[in-house]
Amino acid sequence: MFTEEQLNQLRGLLSPIENRLGALERGQNSLEQGQKDLLSQFEAHRQESKKEHEELGGLISGLAEHTDKAIEAAHQKTVEVLTNRMKVTFEHQDKRITRIEKRLDLPPLE
Repeated sequence: MFTEEQLNQLRGLLSPIENRLGALERGQNSLEQGQKDLLSQFEAHRQESKKEHEELGGLISGLAEHTDKAIEAAHQKTVEVLTNRMKVTFEHQDKRITRIEKRLDLPPLE
């Protein structure tokens, strides 16, 4: 078959190829680990974003509820103020009518 010298020559030729294959395998393993790390980081960021999205949704919901209550309170206050102004206006009008009736000596309206 092969002589020892031929085997040594073949080993000499194969050695750089084996070394290069080993380096390529290590590089491949390193790339795969890097991909796993990136995927893990991406998943962590995704989870954090989802959590922040849910928190913001809760805050917006709370803000909407608070805004609705504030609008309702402002509406009630506006109704109160306008009602009171109308009462005061009617009272003044009634007094004016009464004065005019007295001045003109008219019977009071019912």
